[in-house]
Order: sequence, then C-alpha cells, then structure tokens
Amino acid sequence: MMSPPPTSSSDPATSVTDLVSRFEATEADAASSAAAAAAARDAAATARAARQAAAAQAAAARTAAADAAAAAERVAATAAAAAERKAAKAAAAAAATRAVPFELRPGGAPTAVRLVGAWVEWDVDRAVALAQSDAEPGLWTAEVRLTPGRYQFKYVIDGEWRVDPAKPTVVEGWHENNTVDVE
Repeated sequence: MMSPPPTSSSDPATSVTDLVSRFEATEADAASSAAAAAAARDAAATARAARQAAAAQAAAARTAAADAAAAAERVAATAAAAAERKAAKAAAAAAATRAVPFELRPGGAPTAVRLVGAWVEWDVDRAVALAQSDAEPGLWTAEVRLTPGRYQFKYVIDGEWRVDPAKPTVVEGWHENNTVDVE
C-alpha cells in the first residue's frame, strides 16, 4: 500500500521566506568562495613576484661575485707584474753593483768603526760596521756593494767622524771626505 504524499503543514509565505533565506545564504557562500578564490589568486601572484625578485637578487649577487672575482684577479695580476718588474730591476741593479772593499787602520784601540757615505745619504743609522781583522791586528774591514760612480765617504770611529789620510780626499765647503771610484 502506498502512503499518501506528504503534506506541508507550513504556511506558503514561510516557505518562500525559507527559500529566499537559503538562496541568500547560498549567494553569500558563493561570494565568500569568490573572495577566497580572489585572495588565493592574489597570494599566488605575490608568491610568483617574490620568487622572481629572489631570482633577480640571486642573479645580481652572482654577477657581483663574478665582478669581484674578476677585479681581484686584475689586482693580483697587476701586483704580480709590479713584483716581477721590481725583481727584474733589483736583479739588474745587483748585476750592476760591484763589491768594494774598505780597509782602515785607525790606530789606537777603537771599539767601533763604521763607514758612512753618499750611498746611504750620510745617515749614521744606516752606516756599515767594519769588522776588526783576526789575521791583522789594527785592521778594520768591510765590503759594500755599489753601482759604478764616484762616492764620498767618511769613517765614524767611536762616534768621531774622520777621513783616512791614506786614501784620496775631496774638500767641499768646510767638509773633507774620502772618495772612491767604482768602475
């Protein structure tokens, strides 16, 4: 046996109100979903832009690192070339220098004998110390490497500046100095 169709006990005006309410709720849900979808699209676009910006920054950093490495290579090459030029110049100067022996018999019993001259710009702090000979008492000797030319010099014996009367001298103004010619 069949049951009769359900009958609505509610008022038709209430049914329409319910339908309108349900429609508005559905419409609000749809609007909310649309807003959520728009927000998701915006978030995705922002994420893409952030990835692109990060990639651009990484590329810029790689370029800067490569530029810095290239600059460091140029500086190193320049420094190496300068060092090579300096070494070549020093080698040429060393090849052009001559070992010049200096000997002095100052008499007495000095404790220190030093040689100062134009090659050290008369700077006593850069003077060459003579050594007392073990083989010949009273003889003080030193060897100085000089380039060819004429040089003036003096001995500083226990703090007193003196010339060697046994060697050539030159007088300039009030100063008398020994001279040596280097060939």
